[in-house]
Amino acid sequence: MSLLTWLPVITLLIFVALGYLVFNINAYILMTLLGINLISYAVTAYDKYIAVNNAKTGKTKQRISEQTLYIFALLGGWPAAVIAQQQFRHKTQKTRFKVWFWLSSLTNLIAGSSILYFVISSSS
Repeated sequence: MSLLTWLPVITLLIFVALGYLVFNINAYILMTLLGINLISYAVTAYDKYIAVNNAKTGKTKQRISEQTLYIFALLGGWPAAVIAQQQFRHKTQKTRFKVWFWLSSLTNLIAGSSILYFVISSSS
């Protein structure tokens, strides 16, 4: 995998480090963000596993809905989801999914940045 694939995770780790060390954001909030990312990675990997298994066996086991994947991106799990998508080559060709996924991710970034801005500006 290329460095570009790891960029979201690097960004997340920098955000977490800055949040904790510079802006004194509660460690529980940051650990929650990391937990959401771990779950997001696992959910994306599991959906790919089900998709491959269904194709091999001809079964139709229930898959993870795309809306669930969008919700994890919206909650902040998009960096790990990007890694999982690239690692497992999952949902990388579905244009509709990619558009909604990145809109969810962008919404998370805007909301998170806004909250961080207000927290920083109100504490000074």
